[in-house]
Amino acid sequence: MYILDTSVLLFGLVRDNFEEYITVEEVLHEMKRKSYNVKMLKVYTPSRKSIEKIEKYIRTSGDSLSITDKKILALALDFDGTILTEDYDIQNVAKALGIKFRSIITEGIKEVYKWKKICKGCKREYPVDYKGRCEICGSDVIVVRDRA
Repeated sequence: MYILDTSVLLFGLVRDNFEEYITVEEVLHEMKRKSYNVKMLKVYTPSRKSIEKIEKYIRTSGDSLSITDKKILALALDFDGTILTEDYDIQNVAKALGIKFRSIITEGIKEVYKWKKICKGCKREYPVDYKGRCEICGSDVIVVRDRA
């Protein structure tokens, strides 16, 4: 079973044999304005348990995922399927959680990255869920790859 991300559909990489492919409702919404026939895709809603597992992981990892991305990952957990995606953010979380994925055009990611937030000015570190400017110097707080 393959779970399709919008990126794979946008590249037109799925042409036939729709029995093997599933997706989430949000992918269809993202494809609405494209001239691609997605009516044959089976659409499922992932379980709340799987969505919570994804959200729990990204609260600590610093990954930034859309609702669509989270649901695609959760659906892969529910079906023990392989995600077809060119999206490195999805691949990063999938690899960290042991979810199977495959990139079609690119090589895909090689290692898992964690993220952290730091002040652009004074370099103070903040929790990954921090929102706002630096409390010390007032500079922007940005997301960077955690080298630790």
